[in-house]
Amino acid sequence: MSNLSNRSEQNPPEPAFTDPARSAPPPVNPERRYPVEPYRGRGDGIKGFFLGVLFTLLLGAAAGGAYWFAQRQAASNQAANPSAPASAPDATTLPAPPAPPTNLDTDSTTGTAAPIATEPDSSPDAAGFTPLNLQANHANGSTLRVTGISVGDGIITLKMVITNGHDEPITLQEQNSPAILKDDLGNVYNLVAPPDNPNITVNPNTTVRGDFVFSGQLAPNATTLTLLTNSKFGGDASFSKDPKFAIANIPAK
Repeated sequence: MSNLSNRSEQNPPEPAFTDPARSAPPPVNPERRYPVEPYRGRGDGIKGFFLGVLFTLLLGAAAGGAYWFAQRQAASNQAANPSAPASAPDATTLPAPPAPPTNLDTDSTTGTAAPIATEPDSSPDAAGFTPLNLQANHANGSTLRVTGISVGDGIITLKMVITNGHDEPITLQEQNSPAILKDDLGNVYNLVAPPDNPNITVNPNTTVRGDFVFSGQLAPNATTLTLLTNSKFGGDASFSKDPKFAIANIPAK
């Protein structure tokens, strides 16, 4: 027993190596009895607040710079163009589109169009013509319009407009197939052919207009007339060069 006691006193056990930082126990709240971590939230909150204030100031400075640049540019444009308005209106008012025209009479020689009254005035004009608006179309693409009539002593005059839509010249009458007026009683009034154009020839894509005279005294009891071109041998086909136009119910009085 004494030998063992002497040995333990002579050779005491060596202490184990320990790290003071690791071996030191964390601070303990004497009331809660568990380790307390250091509090860092206050410092992080202050740092975030100052960063937010700085970001807001930068945004405000950028917006102010953009507004100042826009105002300066507008002032520069106004100085360069004094007649222009100082600022653009909030809403642009566009003019209403014009209504499409109706009942157009197109002149093939000029390409212009003029409105035609749906119900023309029936009173005679200064030249004694009663306005009319009667039209016939042919299969070869040509048209004939009667725009007025005047009944005189021994003659009947029609204002006519002929447009040749065919690819060859057309004629309104031949020697044995004249253009005529026929009243509702069966009486016939022949066209007085002009000496410079006895057949009333109209070239392709050309419009001829004028006063066409028919000889004869209108029968007292006649009330309507019918116009016939190439009255005997006129053609109705699309290739006809002697188209037969027929316009009925022309008022004679």
